[in-house]
Amino acid sequence: MKTIIKNLTFFFLIFSQIAFAQKEEILIDNLDLQVLPLSRNYEIPSSAYSKTNQKINGFLSRNGVINTIGSTFQLKPSLEIMERGKIEGITKAQTVKVVLTLELRNQNTATLLHAFSKTLTGTGSNRNAAVTNAISSIKSSHSVYKNYVKELRKKVSTYYDNQCDDLIKEADTALSLNQYRKAISLLYGIPSSSTCHPDAHQKLLHALKAQQAKQCQKYMDNAKNLLAQNEYKKALHWVSYVDHESPCATDAQTLVNQIGQEIDAQSQDKIAFLKLVYEQKKEANIARQDIMRRLAEEHHRK
Repeated sequence: MKTIIKNLTFFFLIFSQIAFAQKEEILIDNLDLQVLPLSRNYEIPSSAYSKTNQKINGFLSRNGVINTIGSTFQLKPSLEIMERGKIEGITKAQTVKVVLTLELRNQNTATLLHAFSKTLTGTGSNRNAAVTNAISSIKSSHSVYKNYVKELRKKVSTYYDNQCDDLIKEADTALSLNQYRKAISLLYGIPSSSTCHPDAHQKLLHALKAQQAKQCQKYMDNAKNLLAQNEYKKALHWVSYVDHESPCATDAQTLVNQIGQEIDAQSQDKIAFLKLVYEQKKEANIARQDIMRRLAEEHHRK
């Protein structure tokens, strides 16, 4: 159930992000990284951890970063209190300066590719309140965070530019062995800004179509069995694995309409979206992006 909820949450997140047209195909200009939770520090109050993680993921997702388990790159955040002070007056208050650090590393080599630090200042009735207020000063709309994500894109694009030939060869080998999820995991995270992207994207689509031809009926069987048991959300989870150009697409479209007649109001937005997948190019490519992300993550969980 947690996996289903996570996938539904991601679906609405990716639906809200910016897409742009290239020739006749719409590409989703996302940056795929594995974003780790905040490192523990005894000086940071426990109540601040969830808030910090929300803020970090907030400004990252707003600027096109998708938290992907199968990514080559890992983003590690940390917080450190650098300075404390007191304000004397009618009421006493404490001030803190907290340094937020984000380190981008290649998961395969542990190489540090980029480090970002931002000093946050907060005031409160006590240290915990001051730290919480410092974290609250993180705003997704601030240019410093937009520029930071732009720099991340450059670093990731440069990596793929340099590794392009090796990645393509490895993906070709995986395809020749019918290891479609592996090929997808190798090619999925290459951003559109990389010179490697045009060739990689064509191979990625080939891998997805081959994977769908092999697996889509299994997804449909799972969805139909769950629908027969009135497990509508679980059925929706499986039918959303079916690409709009797969051999099972017509059957999947019919099943989406059936589920839509039964499912609760909470999931109607996803039903509406999946119906558009079979009618609109933009929604079809957003859904395809989600399928490839999920397949890439499955490969890395094996």
